[in-house]
Amino acid sequence: MSHARKFANTLGTMFDEFRAARSVAAAMEAGRRPPERALRTLGLDDSIFNGMYR
Repeated sequence: MSHARKFANTLGTMFDEFRAARSVAAAMEAGRRPPERALRTLGLDDSIFNGMYR
C-alpha cells in the first residue's frame, strides 16, 4: 500500500471518529441517548448509558 493511500485511509478514519464524537456529544447535550453506531465507532459500550437517557 502506498504512503498516500495509508494517509488517506488514516485521515478518513479520523473524520469518522470526529463525526461520531460530535454525534454523541450533541445527543448527550440534548438529553438523548447517543446513537449506537457512533458509540461502536468510538469503541464505547452502550451499557454505560443505560438508565441515563430514555
